[in-house]
Amino acid sequence: MRKIHFEENTQYLKNDKLLLTRYAGFREWKIISFFDLAEFVHPIHVTGYYNIGLGIMVLLIFLAISGWLSSKLTGSMRMLVSGAQNIAAGQFDYQIQLGNIYELRTLAAEFNRVGGLLRKYIGSIKKMHLEVVEKKKVEEISELKSRFISHVSHEMMTPLTAVKWSVDNLLAGVGGTVNTKQKEYLVGLKDVSDHLSRIFSDMLDLSRIEAGKLDLIFSDFDLKEAINEAVYLAQTSAHKKEIKFDLQADGHFPFYGDKIRIVQIFRNIIENGIKYSPPDSAISIRVNWKSGGEHSPGYCIEI
Repeated sequence: MRKIHFEENTQYLKNDKLLLTRYAGFREWKIISFFDLAEFVHPIHVTGYYNIGLGIMVLLIFLAISGWLSSKLTGSMRMLVSGAQNIAAGQFDYQIQLGNIYELRTLAAEFNRVGGLLRKYIGSIKKMHLEVVEKKKVEEISELKSRFISHVSHEMMTPLTAVKWSVDNLLAGVGGTVNTKQKEYLVGLKDVSDHLSRIFSDMLDLSRIEAGKLDLIFSDFDLKEAINEAVYLAQTSAHKKEIKFDLQADGHFPFYGDKIRIVQIFRNIIENGIKYSPPDSAISIRVNWKSGGEHSPGYCIEI
């Protein structure tokens, strides 16, 4: 038998045929294999095509999922932008829904919560604004009223002062002798003038108090003297109803304050007493010391 010499572990490719040689377990023999190249590489090609197809399928699935998510996110972002625009336009009741994705639902809930808070705060601000506007209107009306009262009172006090001065001169006989009937009329006119002067004076004081411009003149005086002055000023009204005064004030009652205002207060109280007392009666006025403790002594005044 003729021996054919082959190199160890060699491969030959000729005419689309593949020849593989390899020693068997002993050196005297070799295994020689012949393959058709097309049949040999066919499984490799099939596997490659399969892998390429699988890759394309995975890529298409990925692109589809990405497109779906992108569409969802884009729609959600548009809804967020629309919601922000509505809230910026003052539509704080606008609510958004961002689908079933947990993060988006959480974002929508927070967005709606912020919208609710803004609605609440804007409502409070509007309410406060209305209250401020109403308060300002009330203050303006009050200021106009105070100005009107002050103006009218000043305008009326000037002629009343002239009337009182003329009546006092006539009662004093400056214009000649006054008979009993004329004196009665003049006294009535004087009383009316005094009453109107007191009313306008009170109106002026009220307007000054409302404007915070009431000036007080503080001084030391005896409280009993202030009460006596108030009683003297109310004598005319008391005389008409034949009302007498019973003043009980033993000793001195030092006081520090605005004497004119204190006299005015007592006079108003006494005038009210005269108004609601029956004719031919008496008004009792009692002034006593009242101990309010070592550091706060005071007076007890009963009318």
